[in-house]
Amino acid sequence: MTALKNIYQNGHFSIHPSQECPFSAQTINTVIWFVFFMIYFLKRA
Repeated sequence: MTALKNIYQNGHFSIHPSQECPFSAQTINTVIWFVFFMIYFLKRA
């Protein structure tokens, strides 16, 4: 969970336009939260 927070925070506060990553920070955050909620709901199901 700490790693998830670090990735989320890095996407928000460490935005580098020169990164080779083809996705923007907002896209990465959206994917992370989508996966997080999918795992959360699958565990509750």
